[in-house]
Amino acid sequence: MKNLLFIFSLILFSQSCSDDSIITDTVEGSHLTIEDLRDYIPNNYFEEKSIVFINESGEEWKLYSSAVESTKDRVHEGKNYKIDKFEITLFDPDNVSFTIMILGSTNYATDQEGEVAIAKGINGMLMPFNESGNTWARISFRNGKPTMDFGEDFRESVTLNEKEFNEVFITIGKKGFEPHDAYSELDINSEFGVVAFRDENNDLWVLDRFED
Repeated sequence: MKNLLFIFSLILFSQSCSDDSIITDTVEGSHLTIEDLRDYIPNNYFEEKSIVFINESGEEWKLYSSAVESTKDRVHEGKNYKIDKFEITLFDPDNVSFTIMILGSTNYATDQEGEVAIAKGINGMLMPFNESGNTWARISFRNGKPTMDFGEDFRESVTLNEKEFNEVFITIGKKGFEPHDAYSELDINSEFGVVAFRDENNDLWVLDRFED
């Protein structure tokens, strides 16, 4: 639970520091939309198709997608507004302790200069949160363009188990501030969503295909 609270504290901190544009007087009654965030994630996730990953030994692991989109009421410094958000869960019905979460949302935040700003981002989380460590990434959107706030690397091109992917955000998990092995990597791009992740045995599972 402490790890979980720590992660969400970091997410909230990153949201407050990741400014998309400065807003001065439009908080009350406004509605923040996230078309750019939704467009970044493949439609296959929202259509709830299954996703097949394959490891170096040729074994397959099928995950299923569940997507929920919603509008929520929010308050910033006493002013009411609405936000759009989505929550995508990739899960294995035979392993209920394991999930990959992809959350897209936006909010108003007060930056370090005291200005009210919009923070937009996609949070990718590889779970469970446990003593093996945590692996999560935040891709923020500034002027509609993605950039990583917390994580390890961005690659124009990367080869994973002999498959090439472009424009990949690569996150290496930490236990505290030290690398760990279990659930230790989560790789995301716009074309395919999650392109790879590592399991509790440190095996790398790479996207192979989507299925209906």
